[in-house]
Amino acid sequence: MPPIPAMALKGCPVFYGQATFILEDDTGSLPVEVLAGCRPQAAATLLNDGEQVVLSAVIHISKGEMPMQVWAQASEIRPIPDATK
Repeated sequence: MPPIPAMALKGCPVFYGQATFILEDDTGSLPVEVLAGCRPQAAATLLNDGEQVVLSAVIHISKGEMPMQVWAQASEIRPIPDATK
């Protein structure tokens, strides 16, 4: 997602690195949201399509909504280096 104005926070005029993606493994898939940061370097940590990662996240489950929704809010994402390169 492109940088967005952060009008609500003083000292943080723009949010960088906000993103959403689908995490897939052998068991299924899960939507993931990455919260933005105030530093432009946050955008440099975003991933490319198809990269393998180690992900730490908080799993959210909607309450009272049907169908129930489940998503992850990433707290740390580390790419796994491609051994073929």
